[in-house]
Amino acid sequence: MNLHIMPDEKVVTRAVKSFDSVLPGQNQYVIMVPSADYKCKHVCIDLPNVHKLVYDTDTFWYEIGDISQYKHIIIHFMTDESVAFINRIEHPNITWVAWGADLYNELLVERGFRLYANPLVVYKGNRIVRRLRYIKHILIDKKCNVQDRLNAIRKTRNLCINSGDYELLQKYYPEVGEKNRKHFFYYPIDEIVPTSLMGSMTLGNAIMVGNSAALTNNHVSVYKRLSKLRLKDRKIISPLSYGGKNEETIKKGQEILGDRFVPLTDFMPLDEYNRLLLTVRTFIFGSYRQQAMGNIIVALYLGATVFLDKRNTIMSRLQEMGCVFFSIDELEKRIDYRLSEAEIEQNRTQLRKCYSKERQIRYIKEYFS
Repeated sequence: MNLHIMPDEKVVTRAVKSFDSVLPGQNQYVIMVPSADYKCKHVCIDLPNVHKLVYDTDTFWYEIGDISQYKHIIIHFMTDESVAFINRIEHPNITWVAWGADLYNELLVERGFRLYANPLVVYKGNRIVRRLRYIKHILIDKKCNVQDRLNAIRKTRNLCINSGDYELLQKYYPEVGEKNRKHFFYYPIDEIVPTSLMGSMTLGNAIMVGNSAALTNNHVSVYKRLSKLRLKDRKIISPLSYGGKNEETIKKGQEILGDRFVPLTDFMPLDEYNRLLLTVRTFIFGSYRQQAMGNIIVALYLGATVFLDKRNTIMSRLQEMGCVFFSIDELEKRIDYRLSEAEIEQNRTQLRKCYSKERQIRYIKEYFS
């Protein structure tokens, strides 16, 4: 039997279905919730092996039962509660499936990793608010410190993470020791790329910057680079309807890019958004950390030209796969580049190979059966 510790996030429903289909009857899932009357925002599964529990209550420990009954304990995203849980138990086979924020925001930033291109200048209008939020997070919201996290990570045996992120963890925190690094993904390619787009190819001319309103997209630094290029009549689109406050990004986008700037501030139905993607030739992701992998895969599959920051470890992952994409440092000379049919097919072949349903099944069987 495997025990999964999970937060209330979108990927969880998909993860439960994947594990149950590959290893039926071998999984127990605990969704960590803040209170007994909490209604999940994302997890919508009503199964006898899915428990929504408040950490460290009598009910929590009763449902968990004897720790030794579990062959694997799998931590999907290292929350404060899961850190406390790991530090309370002893088990020889704990796996941490890192998502990004639990690695970057909670660990790497603490030792100097930069997430923002220039936050004091670009976002000076709201930096006091952000500092106050950070102080509240540290003094009130956080239930564990960096040392607690390090203690928990030391107790893990396996780490599902891409190679570049693993190297960053070892660089900034060598004291965690070597782990068994494993590849893993939640969504196979036929679920990442919508069915309506599987046979499609982008034919448009627009440019898309970022994947959300999250400040880690470093939108403004990208806008400034684009403002210096000859873009003719090309529109610059930014999805800003989720992921954080967007007022400052919209203001800066309008100031820097003028009428060519198109902020997406309202939720769009999926079919409409997919049609929009087919109008985009160039996707630029300015984040320094791993994020938006699904968006990047869709962009590559559609035949678009993708640019990533060289600090982003997704670059090393795509290079390992053999995909055709570019660094933002090449933006000036390749802003109008359109992939050849051979390059598009190369990307599609590698994506189908590396994110196939068959490979996902093999990973689950190999790691957790």
